[in-house]
Amino acid sequence: MLTKKFEILFCVILTHLFTHAIEQELVKLEHNDRKIGIFSGGLLATHSGDLKIESPFQKSSLKMPTQLGRIFKEGTNKQRLTRIYDRNFGTPINVWHATSKYKNLSAAIKNLAQRKGTSIDTVFYIKTILPHTMPTNNEKPIIDSSSNQIKDRNGNSWYILNKGHDQMSLHDQVALAKWASDKGYTAVMWTGFGKTSDYELLKKALDNQTTLKNTKEYIRQLPDVNDLTPFEKNIITDQFK
Repeated sequence: MLTKKFEILFCVILTHLFTHAIEQELVKLEHNDRKIGIFSGGLLATHSGDLKIESPFQKSSLKMPTQLGRIFKEGTNKQRLTRIYDRNFGTPINVWHATSKYKNLSAAIKNLAQRKGTSIDTVFYIKTILPHTMPTNNEKPIIDSSSNQIKDRNGNSWYILNKGHDQMSLHDQVALAKWASDKGYTAVMWTGFGKTSDYELLKKALDNQTTLKNTKEYIRQLPDVNDLTPFEKNIITDQFK
C-alpha cells in the first residue's frame, strides 16, 4: 500500500517537474523571439554607433512631443542642450525608428544603454505580454481613455514600464502601442532622460558661447533639420532670447 502511494506521489512530482520544464522553455522561447523596435528623436538616429540594429533608422509616422530640455555634459567644453520627450511643453516631432538585432528584450536594453553610455535604468519600454508569460510588478497595462486595454493584432495586451507610464501621457502611450502593433513590434524601447530645468534656465545656459555653439552643432546633426521645434529654430537663427 505504501509503495503504491509512493509511486503515485512520484508520478505527480515527475509530471509537475516535466510541466514546469516545458513552461520554462516556452518562456525562454518567448524571451528570445521578440521583434524589438527602438525609437529616437535625437542623434541616435544619425549616430547609431555600436547599437546593434537590422538597418539604419527610418523616419516614422509617429509623432512625440519633443523639446531641447536637457543640459547634457560630456567632457570639457562639450556641454549642450539635447532633445527629450516633454509631455507638457514639447512640440510634436516625427520620431525615427530601427529594429534591434536582439530578440531578447533584456539584451536589447543593455545594448541601447551601452550605446548611450548610461545605465539600463534610463531605458524605458513597452511590450506585449506574449503567451506563457506574465507582466512583472514593474509594468502597467496601457489603457485608453475609455478604459479599454490596448492589444496587438494577435490579441496580446500591451504593457509599459512603470516609470515610462509616469513619464508618458496616456495619449502618447496608446499612440505608441498602436504604431508598434502596425509595425509588427512586440516591444519598443527608448531612452527616457528627465528634464533638466525650466525654459528660462535652459535659455540662460545658452549665454555660455561654448554651450550655444555645441547646441547649434547638435541641432544641425538631427535626423531631419526641416522638422525642428520653434525653440530649435530660434537657436539656429539666434532669436531665442
